Amino acid sequence: MDDPRLRIFMQLHVSLVSAFALGMALLLLAVPITAADKPSLIGDWTLNRDLTEERRPKVPKAKSSRSGFGSRVAVGAGGVLMPVPNNPASPSAAGATGNLPQILACQQLSVTQQGSDIVVTCPQMLEPRNFAVGRIHGRTVKWSNRKLTEKYASTSRRVTHTFNLERSGLMEIKITVKPKRAKKLTYIMVFDRVTQDAQPT
Repeated sequence: MDDPRLRIFMQLHVSLVSAFALGMALLLLAVPITAADKPSLIGDWTLNRDLTEERRPKVPKAKSSRSGFGSRVAVGAGGVLMPVPNNPASPSAAGATGNLPQILACQQLSVTQQGSDIVVTCPQMLEPRNFAVGRIHGRTVKWSNRKLTEKYASTSRRVTHTFNLERSGLMEIKITVKPKRAKKLTYIMVFDRVTQDAQPT
């Protein structure tokens, strides 16, 4: 005998099962879209020499320096030593150019997050560069997944670091140095993200 109540019960049961399955499918699709998967500066990077050269601002005609920094170091406006980013620099050379941020010597670098701080490391720097988010000891650091900025000033100069993740996936680092009573110097470096496949085995 065909029981109408049984038929209604079965239809409701099928509807509930279908709704549950659909909900689970939507949940699984949503799982990959998490904060950890959003585009971020966090990761390993390698210098893109061609794009760095293309974007490098024009500077006054450089003169060779015989001060022990190598033939690829020039003297620019205000007599400030300028390491050329696409020249492999030793850690000692990077440390010697104390007038400028050591990040300019980096060929490969890593950006990590430790608590609320952002840490940049590279083989060409003597020690990791810590960016403490907030306003601490005269330095103002702002951080989002796609951008890191730092501004600070001393009695002799003002310095700004800007790390920017572009829509193309490239990272551009722009550093400006404004010595007191001298013209502002601008440096631009472009980095490619190091993928798992590209890492040496």
